[in-house]
Amino acid sequence: MPGSLSRYAQILRFVLRYRRAGIFRQEDASQAAPVVDRPERFVADLERLGPAFIKLGQALSGRPDLVSASYLSALEKIQNDVDAVPVEAIRETIRHELGAEPEQVFLRFDGQPLAAGSLAQVHAVTLRDGTDAAVKVRRPGIEQRIRTDLDILERIAHGFQRHTAMGAPLWRGAVDRRVAQKPAQ
Repeated sequence: MPGSLSRYAQILRFVLRYRRAGIFRQEDASQAAPVVDRPERFVADLERLGPAFIKLGQALSGRPDLVSASYLSALEKIQNDVDAVPVEAIRETIRHELGAEPEQVFLRFDGQPLAAGSLAQVHAVTLRDGTDAAVKVRRPGIEQRIRTDLDILERIAHGFQRHTAMGAPLWRGAVDRRVAQKPAQ
């Protein structure tokens, strides 16, 4: 996929930047870099990396048992504040998915979103029969972007498992499980 190497580098930089940031409760606080605005920068970086990382932040924001208080506070923002996709991109998605202009599909299409999320946004519409409704439109290119990002994260995780002291026991356990699962020859 074009650009996946630069995306890999972008995600790897993010992982390395925050690997000892004191995000998780069980981390040694003395190892965390003393940066006052680090939780806010972490959230901004999650948002910049896009939907898969926004979802990760949203999942972390509901885990006070895992995430330190300063990061939880910053992650609360990610629950509610997601920038809307420009209406022209939403119109193009509707044209591509439904094969017609929004005004041909709906009696009325409101270009101002009712809500915007990391994966989709919602627009008010009036159906052809006059019924008011809402339509949820996926962000353009969202499926492929998430697939690519998850693949990159998996490759990074495997690298950490094989090549770091913290990941080595996990890697050995995974190899041991694979060997145990192989049928005898």
